[in-house]
Amino acid sequence: MSKYDVIVIGAGLIGSATAFYLSKKGVKVLVVDRAEPNRGASGRNAGSLHFQLEPRMVGALVSKPQSLGSLVPMSLLAIENWGRLEADLDSDLGVAMHGGLMVAETSEDVELLKKKNELEKQYGMHTEFVARDELKSFAPYLSSKVLAASYLAQEGHANPRLVTPTYVRKAEENGVHFLTKTRVNTLRYANNQWQVELASCLNATEEKSTIHGGVLLIAAGAWSRSILKYMGSELPLKPLAIQMNVSERIKPLVPHLVQHIGNKLSLKQTSEGNILIGGGWPAKLRWEDGLSASPRVDILPDSICANLRVGANVVPEIGNAHLLRTWTGIASDTPDHLPLLGMVPKVKGCFIAGGGSSFTLGPTLSRIASQLICGEITDLPVNMYNPSRFLN
Repeated sequence: MSKYDVIVIGAGLIGSATAFYLSKKGVKVLVVDRAEPNRGASGRNAGSLHFQLEPRMVGALVSKPQSLGSLVPMSLLAIENWGRLEADLDSDLGVAMHGGLMVAETSEDVELLKKKNELEKQYGMHTEFVARDELKSFAPYLSSKVLAASYLAQEGHANPRLVTPTYVRKAEENGVHFLTKTRVNTLRYANNQWQVELASCLNATEEKSTIHGGVLLIAAGAWSRSILKYMGSELPLKPLAIQMNVSERIKPLVPHLVQHIGNKLSLKQTSEGNILIGGGWPAKLRWEDGLSASPRVDILPDSICANLRVGANVVPEIGNAHLLRTWTGIASDTPDHLPLLGMVPKVKGCFIAGGGSSFTLGPTLSRIASQLICGEITDLPVNMYNPSRFLN
């Protein structure tokens, strides 16, 4: 087949999930990926479901709180979607929503925590402020250095190795075609349709093929930046190389997702007992633009030590556990920390979905992207997430 209603570039969580939701509407979809489904950020993150405004957003919390507050309605909808996702997909996705704590260790961070909670409550998210005395009984595993925390009962985690593959399987059952290990050579819009030239990544001399689609969806994570640049639309989607750590299995200790408002930390314990420790500590990125570019990421030992030190300061008992593995991934973010969702400015028939918390918001962004593509009323207003905001 060479003609589709929608061509999706990127077989990660958002690309695969959007293809699934489109297929439920009877849309004929092709998904193209230069690697395999879930090989990028969708499968290399730690699976956190962090619905509170994140520590990386503290700058915007101080300078542009109302802009940042517009992310809260999306997070509230994401809570609903994750809560029913296993039932909707009739699959085990490892979803555990046992609550999350964002901790503060200084008086300045406590004030930031209160400011964050006030902003969230203004937009309908009811986070709870927990003082130190209460934390002793509520979260006894925390260090005595923790002065306070913000608690949200619905936070938690899911298994990134299960979520995207399940969407792929369900989409294929509905007739979605996946072309993997396939690179995009050229993109051209003419006669009200996209012409996309493809070639196998396994054989550079293989004969090229051209497919046609009425609509193009860019859902390639950080690589979306290179695709957009090729099409003449330079949106401020910044690639971020980060690394994560996992410990050996230990006894049940941490029932919550734990973050830190004043430092880079995201910490949780899996059902098997391993402690996952991350939070945005940088890896070394060697970025290249271009449709055929292959960025490289290298582990930074200093980030490992700093990340583990922060984790052990907050949860002292994990300091006795052995580190099993460190791995890297390439995430992406926008200057205002809001996702990119909508039509690409100055490019006909082209949509983008991604940026920011793409795992936490992935199923929700995907549902809304399918609604936008089909011209339907969306689950919530999305004007504030439109890429055109960066042209003003």
